[in-house]
Amino acid sequence: MSEYEADIVIIGAGPTGLLMANLLSYQKDLNILIVDKKKKIEQLSKCTTIQPRIVQLLKKIGAKIDTDRFIYGLKSRIINHEGDNLGFYSDFNTFNHKPALSIPQYQIELQLMSLLSNKSNVTILFNTEF
Repeated sequence: MSEYEADIVIIGAGPTGLLMANLLSYQKDLNILIVDKKKKIEQLSKCTTIQPRIVQLLKKIGAKIDTDRFIYGLKSRIINHEGDNLGFYSDFNTFNHKPALSIPQYQIELQLMSLLSNKSNVTILFNTEF
C-alpha cells in the first residue's frame, strides 16, 4: 500500500463511513482517508431503511433524496419486536412523525461519494485493507 498522510482514517466506505467523511470534510484542515476492502460500491444492499432524521441530515449536506419515490406506502402495520406481536396501527395520519424510507444502500453510497468527489481533503481507497 502506498503511504498517505491523514489526520483521520475511516475504515469502510459504507453509508456510515461516507457520511462521517462528508461531515468531517467541512473542517478543511483535516485530511481524511477512507479505506475499504471492496473493489467498488456494490449494488447489494445490506440496509434498505433510512429513518427520517438521517434523511434530514443527508439533505442538509447536499444529498438529493427523492423522498416521494422511496416513502413507504403503508396504510397499516403490525408492530413486532423479537418475534412478539406488540400491536397494530391502521392509520398513519395520526402519527406525529414521518415514516421511514426504503432506499437501496448503494444509492445512498453513490450520493455520498458524489458529494465527496469535490472535497480536496478526502481520499478514498477501494480494494485496500488497513
